[in-house]
Amino acid sequence: MSRHELRITCRRAEVLLDAYLDGDLPSPRRGALERHLTGCFGCAQELQRARLLRDQLRALPERFAGDHVTEAALVRLRREGGADGSRFRRQWSLRWTPAWQPLTAVAAALLVVFGITRFVTRPAVEQSITPADVARAETQVRWVMAHLGDINRRTAEKVRDDVLNQGVAQPAARAVADALGDTPRQ
Repeated sequence: MSRHELRITCRRAEVLLDAYLDGDLPSPRRGALERHLTGCFGCAQELQRARLLRDQLRALPERFAGDHVTEAALVRLRREGGADGSRFRRQWSLRWTPAWQPLTAVAAALLVVFGITRFVTRPAVEQSITPADVARAETQVRWVMAHLGDINRRTAEKVRDDVLNQGVAQPAARAVADALGDTPRQ
């Protein structure tokens, strides 16, 4: 394998599958992903599931709401959310402002001040870095990056499932179904 040849891990493949299905993946990455898919049964199965989901979503019938449905939805939004929708803005702004953010900002500021103080007041010491130290640091960075990727994947799934599906898609489907007089699908 040449130095510039791309290697795809299973985690990276998960991230690239949507772009691959949409045809938006650049040629070098597409080739690397295809090589990975030929040798990884799990990722190939995930590609099949993603392709099936995409095809099922595209097969859903399009329904267009008439003007009366749009007007009924606007009336209901004004009635439930105030004339300017401030209740919804307030609710969403609180939902997206976790309580830990101010504490994290304070901790980060203290850490920066502490770091600058330590850097300025430290004595000059010659250090020798061995290849084993470099290899250990590289391994630690890989583990941290893998862990952060896992956290990112789980967070994206949580946002998709909890916020977008339950907070946006299902209420919108119920509102449209109510306006059309249909019973919503569960």
